[in-house]
Amino acid sequence: MTNAEQEWLKHLLFMKQSGAIADFTFIGDRRGLLTIGHRCTYQPDFEILTSCGDVREYHEVKGGYAREDSIIKLKCAATIFPQFLFYLIEQNKQGQWWARHIPAITPKIKED
Repeated sequence: MTNAEQEWLKHLLFMKQSGAIADFTFIGDRRGLLTIGHRCTYQPDFEILTSCGDVREYHEVKGGYAREDSIIKLKCAATIFPQFLFYLIEQNKQGQWWARHIPAITPKIKED
């Protein structure tokens, strides 16, 4: 677990104790892999069960730097698994957290 993930874990513990979320799991092993293509998988950092209990979120935590391939995989996962919500979690230099919802990619259809 990276330093940023450890800090986000503390934040999630607070959210769980306050009732903002029902539960969460750190996905640190291969059981959390989502297949997004041929020989291509994506493993989010955290799985979140919302307080209403019927929505599952996946959080990808980045400590200020995100590689392009990880962002592409996150966008692909959001497109392939629209039943889940995907968030990119980033912490700025002042220590503030930003959660950015990653929507499914919608193909652009060229009109003739």
